[in-house]
Amino acid sequence: MTRRTDYEVGYGKPPRHTRFKKGQPSPNPSGRPKREPTFIEEFEEELNALVEIQEGGRRRRYTKRRLIAKQMVNLAVKGDRTSLRLVQAIMTAIDAKAIEATEPMSDKERAAIDRAIFDTFAAMLETEKVEGPKVHEGEP
Repeated sequence: MTRRTDYEVGYGKPPRHTRFKKGQPSPNPSGRPKREPTFIEEFEEELNALVEIQEGGRRRRYTKRRLIAKQMVNLAVKGDRTSLRLVQAIMTAIDAKAIEATEPMSDKERAAIDRAIFDTFAAMLETEKVEGPKVHEGEP
């Protein structure tokens, strides 16, 4: 049995007789299954989803993230104590990060700040055992 020396078999170089043949169906037609997204990835995707609302007689598109912030601030202005405490905590966190930042923030840094604010939010709600503000579909 003689071995051909013009083709080397090794890592990334399978023997020619075992390679996929042109025109033949793939042995794995559906491919590798996609991984399940994490809760944080799903949560962030949902926060970044666009919603169309009626505002001032005009239809406008906002992200859910922006609508949550808008509603939280509006409730705080109206005197809702829970919203007021949360808005104050967020403002404090934002101010602390703004003092540290000397250059424009990257998307990664902005996401880290958003996550820190969210964690502060969750910790406040958990320690005080306070129900968050009521959010109704369709309201800004």
